[in-house]
Amino acid sequence: MVKICSCPTCGVILSDHTTHCPQCGQYLDGSKFHASGSEAMVVQERIVTYHTKMATVRAIAAYSVSVVFVIVSALLIALAPESRSVAANTVAGALLILAAGIAGFTRFHAKAPGLDIDASHSSPPN
Repeated sequence: MVKICSCPTCGVILSDHTTHCPQCGQYLDGSKFHASGSEAMVVQERIVTYHTKMATVRAIAAYSVSVVFVIVSALLIALAPESRSVAANTVAGALLILAAGIAGFTRFHAKAPGLDIDASHSSPPN
């Protein structure tokens, strides 16, 4: 069964396997922006603004999750009963390491009596 659809830009009837409109050149899989006419620059500006806004939201969400993990780990250490302190400290340490990774830290170093943990990762150059 062949599904028939229309181009959202110019309204030409297209078959199901068409990847771009033959009349206006609009790609239908969302991989390329193509516009022409008097409002093309306004629309492109809105797309770039939306992309920048969503990148900012992604970054803020990562830092927010990192802060929540730090707060939960601090509460685990402060409010853990004496009988569960080893488990609480282990989970709190794991949450702190995870929070540091989410926040973007690339070097981690922890030192305790008889224990020395060091981890680092170099970022590729931009």
